[in-house]
Amino acid sequence: MKSQRVRSQVLNHMDGEYERLIEKKRIELLFNQFHFPIGTACFFAVLIAVRFWNQSNHYILAAWLAGYLVISALHSLLLRQYARNAGEQGGSDDGRWLHDFTLLVFLAGVLWGGIGLYFLIYNPAVHSSAVVIFLGGMVAVSIAVFAVVPFVFYAFAMPVLLPVIGWLLFQDQSLIKSIGLFMSLFLLFMSISILKLRNLIVHSITVEIENRARLNDLEKERAEASSLNDTLEKELQKIRDNDLQLKREKRNAEELAAKLLAISTMDGLTGIPNRRYFDEFLAKEWNRAIRSGAPLSLILCDIDYFKNYNDCYGHQEGDKCLQRIASLLEEHARRGGDLAARYGGEEFGIVLPETSLESAKDIAEQMRIAVEYIAIPHAASPIDNIITISFGVATVIPQREQESRLLLALADKALYKAKEQGRNRVVPIVPEIYPEHKKHG
Repeated sequence: MKSQRVRSQVLNHMDGEYERLIEKKRIELLFNQFHFPIGTACFFAVLIAVRFWNQSNHYILAAWLAGYLVISALHSLLLRQYARNAGEQGGSDDGRWLHDFTLLVFLAGVLWGGIGLYFLIYNPAVHSSAVVIFLGGMVAVSIAVFAVVPFVFYAFAMPVLLPVIGWLLFQDQSLIKSIGLFMSLFLLFMSISILKLRNLIVHSITVEIENRARLNDLEKERAEASSLNDTLEKELQKIRDNDLQLKREKRNAEELAAKLLAISTMDGLTGIPNRRYFDEFLAKEWNRAIRSGAPLSLILCDIDYFKNYNDCYGHQEGDKCLQRIASLLEEHARRGGDLAARYGGEEFGIVLPETSLESAKDIAEQMRIAVEYIAIPHAASPIDNIITISFGVATVIPQREQESRLLLALADKALYKAKEQGRNRVVPIVPEIYPEHKKHG
C-alpha cells in the first residue's frame, strides 16, 4: 500500500517531468556502459584485418578498418563530451546526444554488415560460416549494451545482419538458404527480446526514482520534527503556569516524543533503520525466538573496497552509492517481520526471523546478484569494475542462557571469511548449537 501511494504521488505531481527523468536515466546508462564495448570492437576489427589481410583486397580491408577506427574515435569523443557537458545543460539536449550516438552506431553497423557481405561474396567457401557466427554473436552481445534504448539496437543490428541475410536467402543452395532463414528468425527473436529487457530496465529506473521521492519525504518529516520540537518547548513553558494545562500538554508532549523517537531510528543518509533500531529489533526478535523455539537468521554485508570508491569518485558519489545499496537491500528484506538496517559505515545488517540458514543464504545470494545487476561502476576495485558486496550469514535457535551478541559474532565471523576468500560472495556459518533437523523457513 505504501509503495502504491508513493507511486501515485510521483505520477500525479511530476507528470511529464517523471517521464523525462526516466528517459535521461536511460541515456545515462547507455552512455556509461558503452566505453568498454568500443575498445573491444576495435580490437576485433584490427584482429579481423590482420587475420584476413592476405586473403582479401588490401585497399578495401584498409579502408574498412580506417573507417571503423574513425567512427570509434568519434564515439569516444562523443561520450567524453556528454560526460563533461550533459550535467551542466540539465539534460535539455539529451535528444541531440542520443541522435548523434545512434547515427554513429548505425554507421558502425553499416561497416560491419558491409565487410561481412564482402567476405561472403568474394570468398564464401572460406568465410561464410565465420561471418555468420561472428556477426550473429556481435548482435547477440550488443543486446546487453543497447537494451536500455532498443531503437539504438535496431540501428546497429539491422545494417549488420540484413545484407548478410539477403545474400544468404538469394543463394541457390538450400543449406545456405536455411542459414539465411535461421538468421532471420534469430534477428526477429533478438528484436523481441530487447523490448522485454527494456521493460525490466525501465522498471528498475522507476523504482530508483520512487526511492528518491521517499528520501524527499523523509527530509520533509525531519523538518517537521524540528518544528514540532520548537512547539514542544513552548508548550512546556505554559505547563509551568497551569496545573490543568500541564496534564493536557503532557499528553501532547508524549505523542510528539513518540514521533521524534520514530524518526530518530532512521538513518539520515540512506533512509533505512539505523544501528540503534537494529540493536533494539534484534534483541526483541531474540527474546521472541527463545519463546517460540524458531530459528533466527542474521546477514551482515559490507561493500567491497568502499574506501577506494570514495577516494576515486568522491564522498558525494559514495553517499549516492550507499543510498542505492540500502534501497536494494530493503527491497529484498520483503517479509513483514524482516529488517534491513545500516549497521555502520558501508556495512548493513538484515535480520530474518523464523528463517533457516539455507533460506537466509538464498536471500543473501539474491541480494549479491541484485547489486551486480545494477552495475554501479567501481574502477578502483581490485576484484571487479563494479560495486560488489560480501555477505556473512548465520542462524541459531536462541537459548535462554545466550545473548543476541552470539548471533552477531557468528555473522561477523562469516563476513570475515567472505572477505578472506576473495569478497563478492556469500559465506554461511553453521554453529554446533543449531540442530539441522529443526530448521524452519
